[in-house]
Amino acid sequence: HHGDYLMPYIGAGIQRFNTADGLTVNGNAEVTGTTALTGNATAAGTLDVTGSITSSANATITTAGNSAQLTLASTDDDANVGPLLAMFRNSSSPADSDLTGKIEFNAEDSAGNATTYTSINSRIRDVTNGTEDGELKIEVRKDGTNRESLTLKEDETVFNEAGVDTDFRVESDGSTHALFMQ
Repeated sequence: HHGDYLMPYIGAGIQRFNTADGLTVNGNAEVTGTTALTGNATAAGTLDVTGSITSSANATITTAGNSAQLTLASTDDDANVGPLLAMFRNSSSPADSDLTGKIEFNAEDSAGNATTYTSINSRIRDVTNGTEDGELKIEVRKDGTNRESLTLKEDETVFNEAGVDTDFRVESDGSTHALFMQ
């Protein structure tokens, strides 16, 4: 017990505690029902969740080192895919050319500006049921501007759609220029 008062009351088989100043628990606390937090929650140790996590706002994961900030692990032992990272644009009115997801690779430039150096973009080309088409685009920054380097569509694969002054080279096991266009 910590705070100005701790007032338990029982209603419909539910025991509730109200505290005006906070609650400190030394030891374990077990909650078998729903816990509603209306303020901030801080966990100084490991937070172990055995159910799902749903968030209606942004989430940021920050570490001071170079270890993986997010690891998806599947312990399933069948031949199906796993782990799975699914990005779902759940629109009530999907339309052709809607963007369906983007992965940005950002870092600071020499002046400290946040800069997107490369990105992977996904888009709907045709939303029509039964004839859906998609597009995947990889953009790379050159001379301060992000440019299309590779675009995969339902009917073509395009290198250098932006017309950037860039060489295209394919290596083989014995030659660095098995196919080269300048």
